[in-house]
Amino acid sequence: MVDVAHRLATYAEYVAFTETAELKYEYIDGEIVAKPGGTIVHGRLIGRVTALVERALQGRPYIVLPAEVRVRILAADRATYPDLFVV
Repeated sequence: MVDVAHRLATYAEYVAFTETAELKYEYIDGEIVAKPGGTIVHGRLIGRVTALVERALQGRPYIVLPAEVRVRILAADRATYPDLFVV
């Protein structure tokens, strides 16, 4: 059965919603989706990978950013919190 009452959100509505939300939410093609919490194993792995990437990029004009920073991908109509990313 199709939920005809379901309406997609604009990116602006998503941003407004997340400003007061206690959890993290992703934006995927107009849908606001709760981001699941991580596990201790996942957190340890991301910590190790982050340290390795930072070490590999040391002295180069890049910065490594953690999952706390939201990334918007216009071409995919998505906003997400990657585990880490390099700028």
